[in-house]
Amino acid sequence: MNAFTLQDGEGYYVQDGVIHYAVTEDSYRNGLRFLRRLMAEGLMDPDYADHNSTETHLTAVEQGGDTVACVSAMRRTDFSDDPEIRERYIAVPPLTGPDGLRYALYDPYAPLQVPYSSSRDAAERSQVVGTSVAMIPKSSRIPEVAMAFLDALYDPEVLDRARFGEYGVDWTLPADGAVAVDGGPARVEILRDVWSGETMQHWGESLSLLPRPGPGFLTAASGEANREAAVEYAAARMYESAVIPCATPPLRIDPETAYEILEARANIYDYTRSIVTDFIYGQLDIDDDAVWADTMTTLQFMGLDKCLAAMQTAFDRDWQDVYTTAFTPVPQRTE
Repeated sequence: MNAFTLQDGEGYYVQDGVIHYAVTEDSYRNGLRFLRRLMAEGLMDPDYADHNSTETHLTAVEQGGDTVACVSAMRRTDFSDDPEIRERYIAVPPLTGPDGLRYALYDPYAPLQVPYSSSRDAAERSQVVGTSVAMIPKSSRIPEVAMAFLDALYDPEVLDRARFGEYGVDWTLPADGAVAVDGGPARVEILRDVWSGETMQHWGESLSLLPRPGPGFLTAASGEANREAAVEYAAARMYESAVIPCATPPLRIDPETAYEILEARANIYDYTRSIVTDFIYGQLDIDDDAVWADTMTTLQFMGLDKCLAAMQTAFDRDWQDVYTTAFTPVPQRTE
C-alpha cells in the first residue's frame, strides 16, 4: 500500500499540517484494486488473513522454503530457524507506485502509542504508554536513586547490558580492528544468541532509551549470530531513501470527549481491517462505486469526521509548529 498512499500503522497520516485518513482517499482505493488483482490472479496467499507468525513460519519451512515467494515486513528469523533457508530471502527495495510514490514509513512515535482494537476495553486504552521523557514525583522518598537510574540510561555500558545480556557470558568487547555491521568500528561481540527464545538476560525492547537505528548495528559483523543484524541493517539503510515523515504523533484529546474518540477510533480501526480483507478477497467489489460509497458512509456514521476534528485540534495545539517534516539518516560511523 505504501506504493499508493501515505499512511501510518492505523491508516492516518500528516501532510502540510493536516491529519488525513488514507482509507477514504482514491489512492488507497487504487491500492486495494492492486491487491485484489494479486489475489484474483493467484499471486497472494488465500489464507493470509488467518495467518499469524506460527502459520507463516510453518509455511516458509515447507520444502526447504520453496513454498513462499515473499513475506511482508518480517525479520527472516520470524519465518525460519534454518540459516540456509533464511539466505534464500533478500530484502526488496521500496516499491514505486503507478503515480510515482515511493514511500517508507518512519514512525518515531510508535513506541509511545498502542494500536486501537476493540479487543481491549476502552477504559484500558491509552495513547501514550511510554516515553523517553522522565519525571520524578514530588512525593518520591528516594529521588536521588531515581535520578541515578535516569543517569544510567545514558551510560553506554548500561545500554549494552540491557540490550545484549550479561557481559562475559552473552557478549564481550571485540578485538581491536573489528568492524560492525554498519561498517564502523565494532563495540560489541556476541557470544551467544539470547534473542531467539524467552530469557531474563536482557531488557529487550522495554528499556526506556535505545539509540536509533538500534544498538544491534554496533555488533561485530563476523559470526552467524550477527548475520541477521547485518541483513536488517542493510535493509533499513535501503529504505531510508524513501522515508517521508507523516506519522501521527501522540495526541492529547480533550478529556471530556477522549473516551468517545478512543472508542470511535477503535471501532474504525477494526471495521477498516474487515473491509480491506473483504475487498481483497472480492467479497466486496472494489470497482463498485455504490459499494465504496456505502463503506465511506459507514465510516462517517462511526464518527470518523469527529475523530479527525478532535485529532486536528490536538495536533494544532501541541504539534503544528514543532512537527518534523524532514528525515535525516544516521550518519555513517567512522569512530
